[in-house]
Amino acid sequence: MTSTKKKLRIFATLVAMVLVLIMMSMGIYAAKSIDATASGTVSLSGSQDVLASVSIDKKISSESLAQSGIITRNYDRSFQEGEAQYSETYALGNVQFIKVSDFVDYDITVTNNFGTNTDVKVTVNTGTINSPLKMEMLYKGDDNSETPLEFANAMAIAQGQSYKFTVRISIDASKITATEKQNGFKEVAFDFEMLIESGATANA
Repeated sequence: MTSTKKKLRIFATLVAMVLVLIMMSMGIYAAKSIDATASGTVSLSGSQDVLASVSIDKKISSESLAQSGIITRNYDRSFQEGEAQYSETYALGNVQFIKVSDFVDYDITVTNNFGTNTDVKVTVNTGTINSPLKMEMLYKGDDNSETPLEFANAMAIAQGQSYKFTVRISIDASKITATEKQNGFKEVAFDFEMLIESGATANA
């Protein structure tokens, strides 16, 4: 009888430990999981003569394949001095965040199509970025390294050359409120602007 009681106590202890582990796992999952859908746009604008092409590829961290060519735009325009700046806005589509660690990369390639020795200048400015979203700009190396780039800094591209960079949208966990953790946040938005201009004669 004593042996049976001991076995029952051991069994009950094991069950309790399993339940504790399950509850802990659920708590960890809840802390790291979210329910968010973000929508984004990009505005391409310029105010000077420019010969350039722009392509944007979309890569979500939880997907194995990139959605390539969501935006492909060729620019061959002439703008007179004093003419109003043009601007075109394109939807980047919705992004669903399932985990706090999820992010979406917009891999952007700008190519200088001038036939003369003239730079194309690209400046990226942040626009709307609803909390708890975070926006970064990066240069990705061939070795998969990532170097931060600064917004509002003009990047010069020499004639016939291309420049690739990334705008990343992610979640800032420190800005998620208790209510958002419980109910999710489905209506958040972001946008950024790319100003594309012809520059001075290239040095290289």
